[in-house]
Amino acid sequence: MQREWSQRRFEAYRELIHVAHVQVGAARSLATTRNLLEGPPPVSTEDGMKEIAESDRRLALAYETVQMIGDEQVGRAAHAFRSSLWQLSDYARGLIEADAAEWERAYKRYRISRDGFHSAIRHDLGIAGRGYQRNTAGLSSRPPTVESP
Repeated sequence: MQREWSQRRFEAYRELIHVAHVQVGAARSLATTRNLLEGPPPVSTEDGMKEIAESDRRLALAYETVQMIGDEQVGRAAHAFRSSLWQLSDYARGLIEADAAEWERAYKRYRISRDGFHSAIRHDLGIAGRGYQRNTAGLSSRPPTVESP
């Protein structure tokens, strides 16, 4: 029985992470269109808004499932993760005014919250060790630039 619940929790966590990646990808493309970011291919505002809205509906369902079956630590981490996704999406859609520097700070908060969610999941599922530790704070949402000598 415990193994079955662990599998269900894993699938719920995986779904939330998957939908989050879809939403972040859509937000990044729309952010490129709004000149908040360089890198991903821009999309039309209409297509970007539609993709974010669709992924947000899926995110809400996945989030509720995680809140139902995850422990308290997972629930808090999922909430922080979802909030960071909303902020990126709101910046990309222009619902909250932001410049490129604020986008970058929000993207780092998203990555930190994602890492926190991963950590909470590992703990909840009883996975030993820390797992891969990304240099989240040092990463950028922008491609590397070539500096001239």
